[in-house]
Amino acid sequence: MFKRTILVLLGFAFLFVSRLAYAEVVINEIQLNPTEERFIELYNSNSSSVDLTGWYIQRKTQTGSSFNSLVSKTYFENKTIGVNGYFLISKDTLGLNTFTLTESNTIQLKNLNQEVMDKIGWGDGESSVVDNPPDGKSIQRVNNEWVIASPTPGTSNSSSSVNDSSNTESNTNDDNFSTQDTTETESVKTTTIKAKILTDAIVFAGQPFEIETNVFGYSNENIVLGRAYWNFGDGGSFEQINNFEKFYHIYYYPGEYVLFLEYYSNNTSRTPETTSKMIIKVLPTTVTISKVGSIKDFFIELSNNASSDIDISNWILRANEKTFMFPKNSVIMSKKQMIISDKISGFSFGDKYNLKLFSSTGELVFSYSSSIKSVKTLAQNSIPLKTPITESVEARSVGDLEAAVVKSDVGTEDNLIYGISLFAFLGISASAAYFVRTRNRKAILGTAGNDFEIIDE
Repeated sequence: MFKRTILVLLGFAFLFVSRLAYAEVVINEIQLNPTEERFIELYNSNSSSVDLTGWYIQRKTQTGSSFNSLVSKTYFENKTIGVNGYFLISKDTLGLNTFTLTESNTIQLKNLNQEVMDKIGWGDGESSVVDNPPDGKSIQRVNNEWVIASPTPGTSNSSSSVNDSSNTESNTNDDNFSTQDTTETESVKTTTIKAKILTDAIVFAGQPFEIETNVFGYSNENIVLGRAYWNFGDGGSFEQINNFEKFYHIYYYPGEYVLFLEYYSNNTSRTPETTSKMIIKVLPTTVTISKVGSIKDFFIELSNNASSDIDISNWILRANEKTFMFPKNSVIMSKKQMIISDKISGFSFGDKYNLKLFSSTGELVFSYSSSIKSVKTLAQNSIPLKTPITESVEARSVGDLEAAVVKSDVGTEDNLIYGISLFAFLGISASAAYFVRTRNRKAILGTAGNDFEIIDE
């Protein structure tokens, strides 16, 4: 019994020590660009080596709904990180087939028990703790804070050596240590100017969307002077000088575009102080007038067939002389409908064939009359008539024509009017023929009466 208790305690102790060792392995540094220099650095501050077999790293994008594999368990097999050592993850060091890291991502490190050991996001990513780094810079853990500085793969980060030198000075003067540590750490936090793009990652073709930037200086102060040059990736560009207010842009075709920003501290500089970029996904505008109501209960139904919500603020419904503008913050959810009552829109049943939907820029989005004509044309082209319309009318009686119309499957309004008109024409023709025949008969009988005399027997 005593031996069993000892074994159980030793087992718990082993798990506890292992867990402590795991807790000391962290994500220490990340570089995104240039792509050929991209890496993730792990650091082990534990007093013993850690076996990384079974460990893996996952990644989540800004618009992603879940984490996906970035570096699988295969690449950590039989790998060990030494005491106070670094483990570098890159295409060169591990022979990775793919290694994708972009702006506004989040990565998490998991051990063989699938426990999250460390997690970090940047830009607008989940759990973001730092801005997107510019090209040639890396995200670094310094004194349990994240800063942007020059890359130091496989070695101590920018302020580690500073802290070491500070510790040396602290042996002689505690006050000097405190001042030195604070000063050096602050200088690391402000090694670069940063520019952040503020806009939606998913927009719709033909629809304007807002774009804005925040530029931060060496002490994280907000910069409002300088020059911002925008390249939208569709052939268009825009320049702002000493004024970084929000503006609008329109992508006219679906696809993915790279929105690129360069910030210059003065108007004459040719080299940007910092750059930033963002992938914009442009979806086709698929809002339709899907249904209208009856003469007694008229309404207009709009449908959003896209995979994302769409803002239709300032869009316009128009028919005849009537116009209705959608108010601010009018949103149709993905795969959902919006129903507008006639009491709000002011439209009536008589307006339905002239209904048109326009975007806020005046672009025609949908025409209800065109969609109805398309449906009619499709029906006429795809459904053959059981009774040919070109069949001779003279060879058929009125009863036959009536039967033919009933049997035919022509359900369009035009053919119904044609049938009614045909019946009316035949009825009038028959009545006229009967009238003429009766009048002629009376005339003949009247003439015959003058030539004969009735004789009594």
